[in-house]
Amino acid sequence: MPQVFPSLISAGQGSFDHLAIGFFDGLHRGHRAVICGNRSPQQLAQVCVFTFEPHPIAVLNPAGKPPLITGLPHKLKILEKWQIESVLTFPFDLGRSLQDPLDFLDELTKALPQIRSISVGTRWRFGHQRRGDVDMLSSFCRALGIEVQINKPVLCQNEIISSSRLRLMIQSGNLVEASDILGRPFQLFGKVVRGRQLGRSLGVPTANLQTEDDCLPPSGVYAGYAILESGKRHLSAINMGHRPTIDNIAPPQIEAHLLDFSADLYGQNLFLEPTHFLRSEEKFASLDALKSAIERDIASTRSLLT
Repeated sequence: MPQVFPSLISAGQGSFDHLAIGFFDGLHRGHRAVICGNRSPQQLAQVCVFTFEPHPIAVLNPAGKPPLITGLPHKLKILEKWQIESVLTFPFDLGRSLQDPLDFLDELTKALPQIRSISVGTRWRFGHQRRGDVDMLSSFCRALGIEVQINKPVLCQNEIISSSRLRLMIQSGNLVEASDILGRPFQLFGKVVRGRQLGRSLGVPTANLQTEDDCLPPSGVYAGYAILESGKRHLSAINMGHRPTIDNIAPPQIEAHLLDFSADLYGQNLFLEPTHFLRSEEKFASLDALKSAIERDIASTRSLLT
């Protein structure tokens, strides 16, 4: 996993010399261009990803906070796959939101004297009322001899890739286009936790996923895969929803039945990769009817993916 720096002070001790700045929710193809560019694995070792924690909108307008495509644990896992070794989780609060843009840049560059270059997207904004932009960043850094790399937007199907567009694709259930925007299959990531074990009592045990990813496809049952910490993939029937037959709980619960699998997964990290929508969530008249529906879901999963 990348080394995580929780503050500028701690990051000042890092060995990196390049900073890629952005919130990077989803870590889609546009983000990868900002973070990785055409750098070699050796050059990627010198990159530190700067990301705010929490999302600034969660502080400034909690009711308008966008659902996270990749919570921090998921984000770190992806960055590890990209061979990024350093991540600065920059604390964001109301006080920080009032900081003058130039004061922010002054604090940043003084705390990180090792920085020789910075990369951002063309639309990056910073400082009080988002008054700072890439022109201000470039002018400020030029005086310090810091190179600024401004990455043009990346297109997918002739439209600019953005986290907002990606959220729309996920929430509408268009996981094919979502995966195209991501440059990898859409997945959820989290830890397996103990549930009510109702599935086990029905003969179809499920892995309950606790995740910070809260941008979800429409509620329902999906055929897909579960990917274990070892990297092994298992066919899975994945349910995302409120379990109306049982307790109609909120927020939506995420659980998966791994086909032909019986090992204990409690406490382990797990990726879930829904690929095919099977059916909408439904309230059944009895547990027996629910069990029959789950068995049909399992059969459909096996038929679709084998």
